[in-house]
Amino acid sequence: MGRVEIGRDLNHRAIILEYSDEWSFKNFSNQRNIFAGRGKELDGLTIYSTSFYQEALDVDIFPSDVKNLVLAFCNLDNVVIPRGSTLIECSTRRIKVQNDLRDWELDDNDQPIKLINEEYWKQQGYFTDPALIPAMPVASIDDIKPVNPSIDVIPVGKEEPEAQKLAAVLQELLKRPDLETSRKELTDYVDYVLGKAAVEAIKAGG
Repeated sequence: MGRVEIGRDLNHRAIILEYSDEWSFKNFSNQRNIFAGRGKELDGLTIYSTSFYQEALDVDIFPSDVKNLVLAFCNLDNVVIPRGSTLIECSTRRIKVQNDLRDWELDDNDQPIKLINEEYWKQQGYFTDPALIPAMPVASIDDIKPVNPSIDVIPVGKEEPEAQKLAAVLQELLKRPDLETSRKELTDYVDYVLGKAAVEAIKAGG
């Protein structure tokens, strides 16, 4: 048996967990017949820091009649938890690949609610809202375009109201034949005003 301190009680005394050396600190990801023929050996055992992650949903890997099993700090994503087991700080998410080819956590109705590694995808500029998952599967992850525009892209409909008003005035001036300023200069200025306002809006998070 191994021993590990997992915390302190109200009197600051160490809480020691004794765990099975045979089944702890192992990686059984995507293995289904882990305990075949050895189910009764699990009764009363503690398994610590082992991954039982399954890619498919709701996979039974534990014997249904196991008794007094303790699972501590284990990855139990997509695993059916045996009745009567005690869990200590385990991950028990239900995860499935969606049409964007990324893993999403599901709710009780099998609807995607949270992207796995959400912060990473945010930093890369990709969407993290489940409402934006494509209706049909994409061929490649490269087909999902980043949602954060580069600084030189003007988003449609994102111009500042004041810029729109100024642009409207300038565009009216373009129709006047008596202007000393050339039409090209004025046209370029209209584009400059709209572009500058859009850039400022992007910088400000607009």
